[in-house]
Amino acid sequence: MRIYGRAHMRIDWRKLLFHIGLAVGLAIFLQQAWESYRALGQQEFHVVRPLCLLASLALCWLVNLLQMLAWIMIMRYLGVSLGLRQTMQGFLMSFLPRYIPGGVWGYLSRSQWLRQFFGIGYATSIIGSVLESLGLMLTALGAATLFLLGRLADSGRYALLAAAVVLCFALLWPAVPTLVVRLTTFFVPRLVGRFGEAGPQADGSKRGRAWLVWYLAGLIYVALWMAYGGSILFISMAVLPIPSGGLLGAVASIGMAWLLGFVVFFVPMGIGIRELTLSRLLALSLGLVSWQGSLVAVISRLSIVLAEMIWLAFGLLLAVVSRVAGSERRGLARRRE
Repeated sequence: MRIYGRAHMRIDWRKLLFHIGLAVGLAIFLQQAWESYRALGQQEFHVVRPLCLLASLALCWLVNLLQMLAWIMIMRYLGVSLGLRQTMQGFLMSFLPRYIPGGVWGYLSRSQWLRQFFGIGYATSIIGSVLESLGLMLTALGAATLFLLGRLADSGRYALLAAAVVLCFALLWPAVPTLVVRLTTFFVPRLVGRFGEAGPQADGSKRGRAWLVWYLAGLIYVALWMAYGGSILFISMAVLPIPSGGLLGAVASIGMAWLLGFVVFFVPMGIGIRELTLSRLLALSLGLVSWQGSLVAVISRLSIVLAEMIWLAFGLLLAVVSRVAGSERRGLARRRE
């Protein structure tokens, strides 16, 4: 009885910390939304093409959708099947604590959400988070490599070098989850053993269609970065009379800015660092001057925040509808009894 009581208290404490983390993350998120709005108000600019701002917001919204789809593919690789509707209800909401300085709180909160509502073990969710991070990082580095080759090589050699880079990524891509699963099989049990888990619940390397799912996740990440870069181009088209540059340069810039913000984990969501890095990279990739790059970076941050607000509201609505429908079904079942 004593052991059961202690375990029960641990579960209650994890739920309590989960909800506290959501509340704190939401508060910081709203603060960042306000700060982004204020920062935009301090900029002097004229919107040349208003519809391009809407197009940029739509692409940021698409980025979140693609992130959820890729994560679903990763979890299927690990043997966990979650639907899009279930993911939309809690993926971004449970990830709000990532705005708390420290870098890992969002992933821990998402692991608790998966355990609490779907019974998915911490070991499996940790592997999924590692694969998600690596997928984003590697595809961002791939885009940056292609852009850099385009700057260094002439047009004749670029096609050959680009094909070689794509081929290398395609051949090395399957090795990523195998390595991650083997490493976490060794390390993760020591991290989550206190919760009563022996280790990862699924090894995607032994599933028949695992590689197809993992490759699909990679393609989704490529599409995600293209949408991200497209949002940057639309912002530049909205506020600059004569925008310049191409999609690959914008993708490489936002990808490397995101990567630097991700590495500097003690800054929540890389706020400030990503904007500064993005403004400098846009000067190199799109030929923008300093103030233009800063303006595009600030508007991009606001677009990202607004797109996430839309998804949070939509996910909350789905959760409420599901809860009401579940209550009605339970009430109907009791009346039939």
